[in-house]
Amino acid sequence: MSMAMAPTVKVVLGLINFGFFWMLAVFPAVPFLPIGRTSRSLLWAMLMVIFRLITLRQAYAAIDLQILGLLYGTVVVDDA
Repeated sequence: MSMAMAPTVKVVLGLINFGFFWMLAVFPAVPFLPIGRTSRSLLWAMLMVIFRLITLRQAYAAIDLQILGLLYGTVVVDDA
């Protein structure tokens, strides 16, 4: 069984997107993009869909509502 190769454009866009995200994750104070880590992660996820590296269906499937509920509950308890 052989694996299909991804188109070159998709691989290059994926590498650019990953490099951009890695730069933002490693260097928290980027002067040209003053946003927090959470916003950076959301930006990275949006770029993955915009560049068509993953489909919108795959992006929705990647959301784990149980973990989001746990994190929300942790924030609510912490603020109380």
